[in-house]
Amino acid sequence: MNKRPCIAVIGLGYVGYPLALGFGQHFETIGFDIDESRIAELSQQYDRTRETDRQIIEKAKLLGLSSDEKHIAKANIYIVTTSTPVTDKNKPDLTEVLNAARTVGRSVSAGDTVILESTVYPGVTEDIFAKEIEVISGLSAGADFFLGYSPERINPGDPFHKLQDIVKVVSATDQSTLDLMYSIYSRIVPEGIHKAESIETAELSKLVENTQRDINIAFINEMYQLALSLGLDFSKVLECARTKWNFIDFTPGLVGGHCVAVDPYYLIHTQEIRNTPSEITRSARQTNEQMVDFVASSFVKHLTRKGMPLTRSRVLILGASFKPNCPDTRNSKALRVIDELMSFGLKPEVLEPVADLSFYNGITWHKRLPAEEYDGILMLTPHTLMIESLRECSHSLLKPGGIFYSLDSTHEALFS
Repeated sequence: MNKRPCIAVIGLGYVGYPLALGFGQHFETIGFDIDESRIAELSQQYDRTRETDRQIIEKAKLLGLSSDEKHIAKANIYIVTTSTPVTDKNKPDLTEVLNAARTVGRSVSAGDTVILESTVYPGVTEDIFAKEIEVISGLSAGADFFLGYSPERINPGDPFHKLQDIVKVVSATDQSTLDLMYSIYSRIVPEGIHKAESIETAELSKLVENTQRDINIAFINEMYQLALSLGLDFSKVLECARTKWNFIDFTPGLVGGHCVAVDPYYLIHTQEIRNTPSEITRSARQTNEQMVDFVASSFVKHLTRKGMPLTRSRVLILGASFKPNCPDTRNSKALRVIDELMSFGLKPEVLEPVADLSFYNGITWHKRLPAEEYDGILMLTPHTLMIESLRECSHSLLKPGGIFYSLDSTHEALFS
């Protein structure tokens, strides 16, 4: 492509907006999202994901925002960053990706480049995504428009691993498109660009990255339960294990969100299609899904052993988003634990200083530390802001003889 790049980023969530801001510092960029309220907020420099700050926003002087599809027609590079969830039966749901493909299909012109960043299983970019664009546009991938794939690597809530800090994998169906991708992504990712040998290689690499985390966390969750049955403090077990140079450091936890808790199902889908073994992948998913029941029942057992009547016990939940320091509550296993506790008759209150819980009926939501005492406290999502507030708190939130429970025993010191 000899024209100066004009980039349209389709979907302005956790992945798309930082990407649009990065490109908007170097190239004419259109950030597009069908959510008009999201565009209105971003136009006022308010990012509900908290992944950006005003300084970065002000540097993106070449970025325009729109929810009007006609504004992306002048682009010659289209980058799709829509989410890829699973259905209620844990099958890949490509609805948003296909809708974005239709949007691109109505605007793409001969000679343009289309790049998918959404997490998909091998074959989707070339066989499903591209074909949908072809149907709508009447153009042919590889002949009229050109195709690339670059798996997103955004880590929400992590101040140390932003877009520019993580090596970017790029892939394409032809060398010219791969070179183009290298040239534009290298402007915004100084950490480096890795060229994959094929699109399917890059697609599978993304699934391997996140499924590996799921498997490792599942093992640690199993070991946590074993240590508990032995009457051992698992944080002390990990403390010992970490002294070995090649120990891979994971901690027990609730695996939620839209990456580690979802991507393994895309991998399982591919394993089923190819008729290859999937026992480890499936087992890890089952273990991590069962942690919701385990945490809820463990907390309830602690309360009942103390003789506390569940319907009259005052309980405080610490954190409800899917991971620390992130306001995203979608697919939050912490919320599922709260639901489970309510099914036991508890009426929990929730301290959540990061996420918006106004949508959640049936609970009392605190954004700041309440001036109350509780029979039981359950820490689910240890936000840094919350931990700091607890350290500075002048009064005890836990009644004498009350129950504190967390998957990380090091937090017990906050209530001792």
